[in-house]
Amino acid sequence: MNIFARKFRGFLINAPLNFNIIAIFIAIFLLLAGSLIWYNYSRNSELALEAADSLLLNVSEKVLEKTRNFIDPPVTLIHLTAELPDIALLPSGTEHSTAQYFLDALASYPQLYGLFVGYENGDFFQVVQFADVDAKTKTRLKAPQSANFGVRTIALQPDGTRKQSWVFLDADRKAIGDQVVSAASYDPRGRPWYKAALNQSKVSLTDAYIFSSLRAPGITVSRKVDSDRIAVVAADITLAQLSSFLRDQKVGESGVVFLYNEKTELIAFPDVNRTVKRVTEGGKTILKPVRVEELERPSLTEAIKHFAGKSDDRFVYSVGGEDYVASVSSLMGSFGSNKRVGIVVPVDDFIGPIAEHRIRSLIYSIIPLLLSVPLIAWVSEWIARPIRALVEETKKIRDLSFDEDLPEIDSRITEIRELAASMATMKTAIRTFGQYVPKALVEQLIRSGNVQGLGGERRELSILFTDVANFTDLSEQMSPEDLTRKTSRYFQELGEIILNNQGSIDKYIGDAIMAFWNAPLAVENHTLVACRTMLLCRQRSAELNAEWLANGEHEMHTRFGLHTGDTVVGNIGSPDRMDYTALGVSVNLAARLEGLNKRYGTQLLVSESVYKAASDAFLFRPIDLAAVKGISKRVATYELCAAYDGPSPILATEDQKSFCRRWNEIYNLFRASDWETTLATLQGFLTDYPDDQVAKIYLERCRRQIDKQPQHPETRVANR
Repeated sequence: MNIFARKFRGFLINAPLNFNIIAIFIAIFLLLAGSLIWYNYSRNSELALEAADSLLLNVSEKVLEKTRNFIDPPVTLIHLTAELPDIALLPSGTEHSTAQYFLDALASYPQLYGLFVGYENGDFFQVVQFADVDAKTKTRLKAPQSANFGVRTIALQPDGTRKQSWVFLDADRKAIGDQVVSAASYDPRGRPWYKAALNQSKVSLTDAYIFSSLRAPGITVSRKVDSDRIAVVAADITLAQLSSFLRDQKVGESGVVFLYNEKTELIAFPDVNRTVKRVTEGGKTILKPVRVEELERPSLTEAIKHFAGKSDDRFVYSVGGEDYVASVSSLMGSFGSNKRVGIVVPVDDFIGPIAEHRIRSLIYSIIPLLLSVPLIAWVSEWIARPIRALVEETKKIRDLSFDEDLPEIDSRITEIRELAASMATMKTAIRTFGQYVPKALVEQLIRSGNVQGLGGERRELSILFTDVANFTDLSEQMSPEDLTRKTSRYFQELGEIILNNQGSIDKYIGDAIMAFWNAPLAVENHTLVACRTMLLCRQRSAELNAEWLANGEHEMHTRFGLHTGDTVVGNIGSPDRMDYTALGVSVNLAARLEGLNKRYGTQLLVSESVYKAASDAFLFRPIDLAAVKGISKRVATYELCAAYDGPSPILATEDQKSFCRRWNEIYNLFRASDWETTLATLQGFLTDYPDDQVAKIYLERCRRQIDKQPQHPETRVANR
């Protein structure tokens, strides 16, 4: 190897990363571009598009003519039917003078589902054909499976009621099966087709709605009858029939034909399930037409945007890198000028031979690329391997995972070597820093994007305080080493439960834990989550105590206080040392609630705000209106007993439910000042629950009231 080659190779080995990447991509680009530009783009694409436009003109005229031939006959039929002299006569029983006419019309127009007339008094006469009706619908209508037609009559009875009857006919139009009679719930006067026809003299067309008998979507052509009696004659076309018709109109290999109105609402689409949508309004589920834009097909949306407010036209456009040719034409005629037929076809459907040329040119371009793939793959891997290693390390740093040292990064690229050295230094620094800052809190702050300077925000939090009963006595009876070990185990077990249930641990205060929910990450239904966490902590604490007792060790009985309220939460402290914490009256109240457990002999005390938010999901019992230090008004307190749903250890038992029901009766009697009844009920309650300290407190209060003794000042202030 000569000296120039050695120098060039040395330059490439030690070249910056961006030079290597740029050089490789330039080489690939030149290789591909030379082949593609030489062959593929030498073709005249404008001629191809003109050919596509000419073809679409031919196709669109044929499709438009077929669509009009499908829809215009029902319009003409309704025009003629509305002029019949007997059409306004009310039905007689199950008969009507136009019944045979209706049957003949349906036989002549297979695209129709039904032909009918509605009257101003609510009477209704309808003939439907079952050619495309499934067996399930026939069964619901109580029609024989061999029925070809159904005749439906709704008539006003002398007693003011309205009766509905169905008569079913076979292919020879002879009655088969039993007549189905029932009270009429259907009223034509409230249907869209009836209302639309009353407002105009010409034929009207409804938007899509649900047919009452078929329970399937469709549109209705209707017209008001010109007579002394107000009546409306109409014909049904199901969306399934329209969609099936459009699906049969082949335009190229993948062209789409669709009908829509001036609001861009679909009237028909090849896929009937995409034509309408069900929405809930006012507690009812109704059918609404789907807008073309809601199909999430950009090619169709772009087409109707182009034709909005314009005359019939064709144009070529591009969406998502694919070329389309589109045509939109008004149906005009008796159907109305606000209805349009849209046709959208990929240009490739028309220019097959040219597409073949493109494929061949692509193949010719790929050949040299394939020949160079091994070299490109080797070079790419050579560059990517150390970068991938660095990416994995950045993920570990992001997740605060520092179990392993940074592996050695083998790369000849200067920037990668320098980056690896900097990352190793950063990893060591953050690992050292993590020994002084709670890892879970740092993770939450990073994920929430809430790592800021000094300052806080007002937010509703659920705040929890825990404390170990008689911890001072316990610490005097244990060596510092054993106490540290036991306390660490206790904090670890309860802390994991809090963190696993979306809680943030603010701090450990001696033997106490302060935690909260809904910051820094938002927690949905945070009060319910906090209540569930308290019950799980109580259960785990009981299991730990049982384990310690079995080993001859002292228990660590935990008391809990929970409050939900507005709190200021954020970074508090000085610029060089901050603490992410919560401040305010709500924090004070949560701490006081924990302290009140000692007075009432309870374990899980919550405030009224917690009770109101969680009473549907958890079992509570009221405790007292307690005076709390630092808060002017008395605070309603409740004991959290169990959950109505969740793991079995925290589920409410029948005994707990009975206990709370009985206590609620006692509490209500006491608040009603019914001292004698309260006293008697309390005595029975204490017979069954002799260790309940709350009941003993209320028993003493009742006795003082009964004896009319001055009530001693109550020391219900939590001084902790």
